[in-house]
Amino acid sequence: MDRRVFFGTLAVVSIWVSFRGARRILLQGAIGRVAYCRTATEEWLRLARKICAEPALIVEVDPAGVPAQSGAVFLGSEATLVVGPAEWRVLR
Repeated sequence: MDRRVFFGTLAVVSIWVSFRGARRILLQGAIGRVAYCRTATEEWLRLARKICAEPALIVEVDPAGVPAQSGAVFLGSEATLVVGPAEWRVLR
């Protein structure tokens, strides 16, 4: 296996783990009702819509306000969920 393929595979796996954890948090309502999300890029915008299936979710790309390592920031009524390429964290 080529090293680029290997490291690309690791990136996809880490994003998938981050995606599943973030989705679980949102489905459990751990951060309250989510109506707004800011993302670092267009790709993160598409991923944010997959993570949060809320039909009224407002998502905007804000490259200046959201660092690339914190790809999407979900603003909940009780806390904030920050999702990056390899991790997620809840800020209260």
